[in-house]
Amino acid sequence: MKTGYNDPKSTTPDGYQRSFLYQYMHKKGIGNEKAWLKSERIAPAVNRANNEHRGEHYAAMRPPNFKYVRALLGTGDRLRYINALYQDGTPNWSAGSTNIEIRHKEDEIKRFPSPILFKTAGSSTFFLPDESLSKEIMGKTFQFKEGKTLPTPTEKEFNLGEFLAAFADHINSDAMQTWLGKPHPPMRFNGKKISCINKGSQKGDGPNA
Repeated sequence: MKTGYNDPKSTTPDGYQRSFLYQYMHKKGIGNEKAWLKSERIAPAVNRANNEHRGEHYAAMRPPNFKYVRALLGTGDRLRYINALYQDGTPNWSAGSTNIEIRHKEDEIKRFPSPILFKTAGSSTFFLPDESLSKEIMGKTFQFKEGKTLPTPTEKEFNLGEFLAAFADHINSDAMQTWLGKPHPPMRFNGKKISCINKGSQKGDGPNA
C-alpha cells in the first residue's frame, strides 16, 4: 500500500511494483516526493549499470503537480536513499547512504501516525480508516533541504475511503492475483473498513470501525 516492491535481480517487469499510493495519486496527475527529491538532486538517483546520477531523467518525467504523497499514510522525521548500486542492481551499502531530514514548515508536526489501523481477528485482517485523522495532514507544507519545500495533497485531491476502495479493487484484480503467485483472500470495502477474511476463519464481520 505505502511501500513498493523491487527485486534488483529480476530481469522481468514482475520484479518491480511501485507503491500503490504512488500509482493511485499518479492517476490523479499528482507526482510524489521521491521523484521530486531525485529531480531536485536532493536525493541520489543512480543508474543501475554505471551509477551515473539520473537527476535529468527524473526532471524530464516531472509532472506539473508534485506533492509530499507519502505523508498521507504517516510521516517520519527523515528519508534514506542508497548512494550507489552494484551492476546487478543490489544496494552497495559500502558507498554509504543519504539521509534527508524532513520537518513541518510551521514546526507543529513532529511525526504523524498512519490514519489506517490494522487489526487481526483469527486469521483475518481488517483495515480501519480514521477519516478525521487523515484530514489533519492534508494541505501542510514540509521542508526537506536547502529551504526547499513540498506540500501534502489537499482534501480535494485525496479521500481515504476512496483510496481504500481502490486498494481493495487493486488487490482483487486478476493481474495482481497473478503477480502475487498464489490466491489471495478477497478484500471487501464496506464504506467503513476493508475486510480480508481467510477461509476457515471465525464468522462475523470482525472489529467495528
